[in-house]
This record gives sequence, structure tokens and C-alpha cells, in this order.
Amino acid sequence: MRRRYSDFIRSVVPHIRASFLMAALFSAAISAHAATTVVTNQPPVYADREVSQDAFVSGCGYQTRIVNMELAFTATPSNNVQIAFGSDLDKDGHLSFGEVRMTIGWDCGKWFHASGDLSQESSFAPEGSRTGTVFRTLKMPMRLDASCVPFSLSFADGNSPFIFENFTSVPAWMRPREWTMLRLTARGWDIRDGQALVKMSLDGSVIFLR
Repeated sequence: MRRRYSDFIRSVVPHIRASFLMAALFSAAISAHAATTVVTNQPPVYADREVSQDAFVSGCGYQTRIVNMELAFTATPSNNVQIAFGSDLDKDGHLSFGEVRMTIGWDCGKWFHASGDLSQESSFAPEGSRTGTVFRTLKMPMRLDASCVPFSLSFADGNSPFIFENFTSVPAWMRPREWTMLRLTARGWDIRDGQALVKMSLDGSVIFLR
């Protein structure tokens, strides 16, 4: 009986190794599939020193499972730098106010997160944000379920996690797969250059064993 069992083990080990090898290759292929959108504001050209730039969000589809958003810029107590996400419904290549689903960014010394119509808004003021000029990075990684709803969502000021006030659950207007365009906007007399980076990819943890 023991010999027959040993023969069975020796017969299946090569198949198990092959299966794990195929799974590893499949997982690596998924992890490598990612689309990144990077937008950098240009120098201001208007008297009020507001500048904005639109960009189509690439790679967001039914297979998207991971979304990483970053906003990096020089923050001051009086400038505003933000990203608006939405869909270009009229196909004019610009994200107008009525097409925005979510806005997130910095406004005069605090981070804010709001619905497209600005009827719902939360904020967070990091320590020392009311004085001085500091280069800051806002990070918002999230994981999506099969119905496009984020089941894992967090925020960080650089490497320091934080929670927006009154933010208890993922709002209905935060649906990344509905975003086809973003608009990066900067305002204020102080330095307010900004760069937005949005990376969307498949989840590399899917494994098939044959």
C-alpha cells in the first residue's frame, strides 16, 4: 500500500509543479497589465493664474481591479490643486462641471474629497498645513470588486495615512470604472504646480490550477 501511494505521489508531482508554473506565469502576466495616465499642469496663461488640463483615463474597464491615484505638488496655505474625475458625455474632449463625478485635492491648507456637484464634501488638515510651503503627495489606492465598487480604500498624505472627516463608507459617486477623463486644475498666487498620476491594473492574485 505504501509503495503504491509513493508511486502515486511521484506521478502527480510533475503535474503540480507544471500547474504552479503556469499559475505563476499567468499571475505575472496579469500584474504586468497596467495603464497609467500622467497629467502635468502647464504655466498659467490667464490673469487669475488658474490653469487646468484634461486627459483621457486609459485602462479602466470591467477587468480593472486596482486603481492607484497620486497627486503631487507644492502646497501652500493659499493655493488649490485638485483632480476631477468623470466622463466626457458630450465628447468635446473636456471635462465640464456637469460631467464631474468626484473631485479630490488640496484647498488652502487641507485635503478635500467631494462629489461632482460638491453637495457632499469631507476634509482633513495635516499637521503644519497652515504655514509654509511644502511639497506634498496625496495617495488614494483602492481595490474594486466585480461590480466596480471599491471594497478597499485608503488615503495618505505622503506616507502618513489619514481619514477624512465624516467618511464612514464608500459613497455611491465613487465608481472608477465610470471615469473616462480627468481634469487637473491649479489656482492661487502662490506656487501651485501639480502632477496627477492615475494607474489602473488587473489584480495579480488570480491563480488557476489545472
